Amino acid sequence: MSKNLAKNVDIFNEVHKRMDLKQQLMYICVVVAIIVLLAGYIMNKVIKKNKFTCEGYVLNTYIYICLSFLLIAFLNLLLEYKKYKFNINPMLYWGLIILMFVSIFALHFVSTKYLGLKHIIWLAFILSTAFLFHPLYIVSKYTKTYISALLTTALLVILITATVFIRPDMVSLKMGPVLFWLLLIGIIMEIISRFVVKEKTDLMYKAFSYFFIIIFTGYLLYDTRVLQENAKQCVESVGADYIKESLGMFLDIFNILVRIMSLKARE
Repeated sequence: MSKNLAKNVDIFNEVHKRMDLKQQLMYICVVVAIIVLLAGYIMNKVIKKNKFTCEGYVLNTYIYICLSFLLIAFLNLLLEYKKYKFNINPMLYWGLIILMFVSIFALHFVSTKYLGLKHIIWLAFILSTAFLFHPLYIVSKYTKTYISALLTTALLVILITATVFIRPDMVSLKMGPVLFWLLLIGIIMEIISRFVVKEKTDLMYKAFSYFFIIIFTGYLLYDTRVLQENAKQCVESVGADYIKESLGMFLDIFNILVRIMSLKARE
């Protein structure tokens, strides 16, 4: 444990030593500027009379997905700029995981009538996710695989999205339950392997990683198809819920990114 902790500290120190402070500050300013622009668009075009409008349903969903990733990018860039070292404190770690899952659960059940509260819960989810992601972000910067992982994920997402919008008939709305059970089985098997197998081999690690990449790719196909249907069914009297709508697709993309980053960092 002490050796692993020392290694993690060395990785953080090395990444922080490599960092160009002026360049890092420029990245932060650019990300903040884009966040402000998107937030301004949401306030003026997406939210009207204290509720989400149905106009531009698909675009608005993708804006919230982009905003989620930009906020995580901002927090990680800021933590790196401040040379924050993520100490492996079990209480902090499990506290963040609990906050993340409670936030996900709450976002599914809090009505859009309480739009301010819904955004606060969403920000709590983003904050917990960003902190949990930070160690992997630093490791990928250390191994110089960060950009490669981002580009690979972006290309995959673009191809999946284009496929669904060009040929929506190729994606069945009945595949949801199948994906759920495959995901559940995969999670159970991975948890069991952690207790049964003392040292996970590279082959086993890759097998689980590629399995989950395939599952979340399937989920992204499915969720994009569901997005199309929800856009058709949205009525102004009820309004939309772009936070809830974007959450599933964000988690699909984020899980793909995490698995790809982990694979590339181990190469």
